[in-house]
Amino acid sequence: MIKTIVVDDDRKFLQRINSFLFSDESIEVVGEAYNGRNVIKLCKELQPDLVIMDIRMPVMDGVQATKEVTDKFPDIKVIVLTVFDFKEYREASMNAGASAYILKKKMYTDLLLNIHQLCENTDSR
Repeated sequence: MIKTIVVDDDRKFLQRINSFLFSDESIEVVGEAYNGRNVIKLCKELQPDLVIMDIRMPVMDGVQATKEVTDKFPDIKVIVLTVFDFKEYREASMNAGASAYILKKKMYTDLLLNIHQLCENTDSR
């Protein structure tokens, strides 16, 4: 089971992501956050295998949150899922430690593939 936290400030889109992930029996959404600061706390509490991170959020954006997650919890993978197809966001996210950068419009074709590629050797904790 791939324990996952989903982070997005758009609660309706967060529900769409969760519904989509629910279709895969090997993925368990163990937590949700609406900003980058909350995900740090959840990572400490829930010890997920994966965080799916939005990039533009209040309080702390996805780039800073990705950096903090990957610095504090090096075993947790981060996939940035965003609407922004900007080179500078992609580079900043990858430099912050993200394992993948996926556009929301490609979620249905790319997200599950990337999750399984990144987490295929992840043991359940």
